[in-house]
Amino acid sequence: MLQAYVEMIDIEVSHWRNLQALMLDSAKGKNKIIILHDKGVIEKFAHNDGRDINRPISQISNAKEDARAVYEANKDCVDFVMILERSASDDYFRRIQDAWTVNDDIDEYVNRAFRLMGEYDQDIVTYPGPAKEQLGLQWRLGASYDAIKGAVESFVPAESTVVIGICEEESLWASLILRFDKDKRIDIITSVDLMDRSFEGSRDQIAKDMLEWAAKKYDPISLGLFTDLASAREFLQSTNKVPALLELVQQKKLSVNPATPALSGLIANT
Repeated sequence: MLQAYVEMIDIEVSHWRNLQALMLDSAKGKNKIIILHDKGVIEKFAHNDGRDINRPISQISNAKEDARAVYEANKDCVDFVMILERSASDDYFRRIQDAWTVNDDIDEYVNRAFRLMGEYDQDIVTYPGPAKEQLGLQWRLGASYDAIKGAVESFVPAESTVVIGICEEESLWASLILRFDKDKRIDIITSVDLMDRSFEGSRDQIAKDMLEWAAKKYDPISLGLFTDLASAREFLQSTNKVPALLELVQQKKLSVNPATPALSGLIANT
């Protein structure tokens, strides 16, 4: 869905930062204890920022139980504990590197990497939660990767642009513009340019300004979604997306303009 050479052009830094805070969860910024072992013999046992920690284990006998014990002994200073078996983690990263091809969609490759991590759930272990849901950059969208791809296939026409705006206190808090190619793969990711205009006022006014601005560069626009920050959070946290979207539309918390024929039909039938 993301072209291997997707263009990320002229992105407004504050909008990109806001979107990351809203939709992404990074293991990099979390406090964690890292334990590296070789068939049970611990070679590294440390907090990521060098803090003194409690060490309730001296070897690894059951990685999942050991990770839980270390977390419970240090939960005042960690977000998660990670235990890696050296040979298994080396094998995992070898397989991931060997699986890369230049024609891979970026998101397909990353999704495959996390699925493969599930095969090593006895040797690449985190607590709380499995490693495939803790490590790297995690999308917090409340939907599976396959569900997101299905939504794009159903509601986004090929060779068109989707415009998304999130408002807060009569100003544009974040924007996202996604250009889809003939295969419905994203080839451009960008945002509006705050140097061109202010994008302030009511949500309807901001939507109008965004659509006018985007149409000059990324026409045709097939779908526009405009909401407030609280409603965006509500939608992302929901696990049943279609009813959640329709409810927000009915409550006038989400504006869909323009709407693709498929989405228009769905809204009209509620």
